[in-house]
Amino acid sequence: MIPEAKPGYEELEIRVAELEHTLQASSAARKLNRLQSMETKRDLFMQSACSALVETGPYFNAWIALFDAAGDLITWAETGWGQDFLPMVEKLKNKETFPCKDRVCNPSGFLVVYEPSSRCTGCPLSNRAPECAAMSAALKHGNSIFGLMTVSLPKLFATSKDAHAVFQEITTDIASALFRSE
Repeated sequence: MIPEAKPGYEELEIRVAELEHTLQASSAARKLNRLQSMETKRDLFMQSACSALVETGPYFNAWIALFDAAGDLITWAETGWGQDFLPMVEKLKNKETFPCKDRVCNPSGFLVVYEPSSRCTGCPLSNRAPECAAMSAALKHGNSIFGLMTVSLPKLFATSKDAHAVFQEITTDIASALFRSE
């Protein structure tokens, strides 16, 4: 069970919950490493990666979108939101701008949105899970950004530097696997 960040909770309980979240994310990263060697088809790897991140427990949903050099959507995968994700696919297909894509496609390539419902206006996913925060990272090869990955997670963990580090490691591994599979 994930404790809520409420007055009266002991710091130790919250830290233990953060460590459990980090361990789940690390377990998902190990599962992804095994998937990289087993799954050679790009679209199947993407879907398996999203599923592994949600099934292992650290994230409520995960999605990946790949773009060509002109910014056109090549393919996508998602686990966790099902039909609710389809309006985002339409935005991606139409090259519409939206906050996480625009902010992630910069030199840092990483973004945490603590309050998606108020910060991500125009995003069809922003009100999907009001108790969630979102982390997004650019999928890169060298200096070229060829995709985007986003996960939602409990707000309590969105400020954790450990959670950021593990997610960035996951996206780096996924980017490497996807670049090799092209």
